[in-house]
Amino acid sequence: GYFFVLGEAGIGKTALAMHIATKNAFVSHFADVPGGELPTAARKSIAAQVIQRYGLEQFLRNGCLLPSAGDRAHLSKALTVASQQLVAAGNNEKLVLVIDGADQVKSDITSDVSTPVGLPAVLPEQVFAFVTCRSGVDFSAVREPTQFYQLESFDIRNLADMEGFLVKLESLDARGPNLRERLISRCAGNWMHLRYLIEEIEAGVRNTEEIDGLPRSLTQ
Repeated sequence: GYFFVLGEAGIGKTALAMHIATKNAFVSHFADVPGGELPTAARKSIAAQVIQRYGLEQFLRNGCLLPSAGDRAHLSKALTVASQQLVAAGNNEKLVLVIDGADQVKSDITSDVSTPVGLPAVLPEQVFAFVTCRSGVDFSAVREPTQFYQLESFDIRNLADMEGFLVKLESLDARGPNLRERLISRCAGNWMHLRYLIEEIEAGVRNTEEIDGLPRSLTQ
């Protein structure tokens, strides 16, 4: 099935996806890598990882990917064969695909709705997709089982994480009173905004006295 993590830009979706993919060595695709927004490149990347991991040599020619490696049908077949291997093994192992920034991957179909990077609407048995994207993206072609989780910038847990992160930055200690509290207030729970501000402060190009007058949104 599919598990979607939704949220505004800068809320931490990519960091979460990277942590999950790296910690668990999951198959992954990140749309912000060069060319990562192209659906054929995304599918080819995912297919290559699945083929290598499960030794699916029937999807190779002379050790190389087939010209059709970026096609929707090709990836669907590769996932199906990998699923069959997992089911036959009987050890309950899962094939998890981590796809970050699915909203940035261009759709290559003419219908109004699509699936993340053109994955099957229904994933094979023991295959799961962890997908991050901005709120409001229409992936209604995806069939159940599907779960959604909304990341909110003002979630008390998000603000607590931000506070904990800032406490560890000893370089902020000598840069003015209540700087950490002011950064949290101004960034409004947005990690990308916080990152840019800290970089500017530490580089000496941002006066801490200016913080309270800055926009609270990256789009303002």
